[in-house]
Amino acid sequence: MKHLFTLRVMIAMTYLLIVRVPTEALAEHPDQSIDLSSSIGLFALDKEGYDNGLAWGLGIGLNLSEKIGTEFSFHAVDSEYKGYDAQILLYKLDLVYHLTGRLPESIIPYVSAGIGMATFNNDQPEFKKDSDLLLNAALGLKYFLTSNIAIRTDVRYVLDFPGGDMTHNFLYTAGINLRLGLTAPGKSTRQDTGF
Repeated sequence: MKHLFTLRVMIAMTYLLIVRVPTEALAEHPDQSIDLSSSIGLFALDKEGYDNGLAWGLGIGLNLSEKIGTEFSFHAVDSEYKGYDAQILLYKLDLVYHLTGRLPESIIPYVSAGIGMATFNNDQPEFKKDSDLLLNAALGLKYFLTSNIAIRTDVRYVLDFPGGDMTHNFLYTAGINLRLGLTAPGKSTRQDTGF
């Protein structure tokens, strides 16, 4: 119930982004596409008092070209804090670089980096919700089963800044990636610019 408003905002933003993307503009730039992803995994925390927790996430990305894209993602983590149930929410906006042309077309490794926010909450009496700035970087892989459905794995380093300190966390995820789009993976109608 605590995060119902946040979840509603996330769903509304995702819907608006998908509906508001002009299909005519995408048709003029066939390298552009939209990626929707869902994942599950483990969030390994370095933050004092918190246990590692199960994470699930949703993401929406806009591929601006065959190689460059952006992604907004949200992860919810079920954890424990000194014996009390704890909830962690991660919001991230990342720049994604696809390493196409190095492996078969169905296998696309990528790197990403970005900025976001982590919100920590738990059931301990008198605990106040804590939100921290985070930076993150990831190495991942998309394996396309069809031209628009892929299995996606991701290892992400999450640097959190609670109260001026730094904590070093890792997010390990796997899931499904759905490409709404316009070209098959690894195929481009544009000439390679060397990116």
